[in-house]
Amino acid sequence: MDSGFRRNAGGIVRKSLLAILAATILLISMPAGAEEWDREETAAFGAYAACNFMDYLQTRQIIRGGHTELNPMIEDLADRMGMTGVTLWFAGSTALTYLLSDTVFKDHRKVFLGVMAGGSASTVIWNWRIGYRF
Repeated sequence: MDSGFRRNAGGIVRKSLLAILAATILLISMPAGAEEWDREETAAFGAYAACNFMDYLQTRQIIRGGHTELNPMIEDLADRMGMTGVTLWFAGSTALTYLLSDTVFKDHRKVFLGVMAGGSASTVIWNWRIGYRF
């Protein structure tokens, strides 16, 4: 990677983590949605969370194997904080997806969760195809 990009990646990671933290605090302080999640919404979040966890396991294998993670923010977190930073990233993204689904995107929850699950699943499939199993 270009060293100029690596210098900027640190700023991007810090800003992204601060944005996730601020959004999480804001969303936690909001009153919870009054309506219950239906089965399809619950299943869609479950699919997203499962795929995100599989992506985490593959990412852990990539980093521990000394290989390069393609997501520059995760790669930078791994360089700076080791697996602790990577674990916080995946846990935070899962929590933020849940909170956004429950508050901001509640009128389009199924679509939002479908997109999130699809994106996460495609990453897992890509990693699987290039040799990263669980």
